[in-house]
Amino acid sequence: MQQLVKKRKAIALIFIVLMIISRFIILAGTGWANFSPVIVMSLFAGYYFTLSEALLVTFIGVTLSNIVVNNTFYSQWFDGFSWAINVHTVLFLCITLMTRVIKNKITSNIISVLFFFICSNFLVYLTGQYGYGWSALIECYYFALPFLKNTLLSNAFFGLVMFRSEEHTSELQS
Repeated sequence: MQQLVKKRKAIALIFIVLMIISRFIILAGTGWANFSPVIVMSLFAGYYFTLSEALLVTFIGVTLSNIVVNNTFYSQWFDGFSWAINVHTVLFLCITLMTRVIKNKITSNIISVLFFFICSNFLVYLTGQYGYGWSALIECYYFALPFLKNTLLSNAFFGLVMFRSEEHTSELQS
């Protein structure tokens, strides 16, 4: 039992570090925007940790990665230090909660990408960056399609790696 607790804590710590590091993929160029394992990590946490552990790991990982990124690469967008606890953090927590309802990992992976895309881009629309009205809403989602593509590709890649690795590790231990 104590071995399992140690393993879970180690995995949680690795997750948090990987969430922070993964946010730097964008340094390879803007074409890599949204190619990140954060959604998959939120799903993975939901499937493999207790609910409270999953929410805590997701919250800490997303918040710390946002603090690092927002106060280094995106500091021009913030007045002073950014604690980076925002609506995106809530979206990732919702994705973690989604695992309690949707048991199929492939289905939850696809739904979580679409959920994040629809919600996060509706929030962009609400800023008025594209104006308001149906044409502005359509334009907002249209310009977000490359981000959707990268999110789908990264979720397919990281989902396969993470979930298959866990299944393989579990098979070796039995």
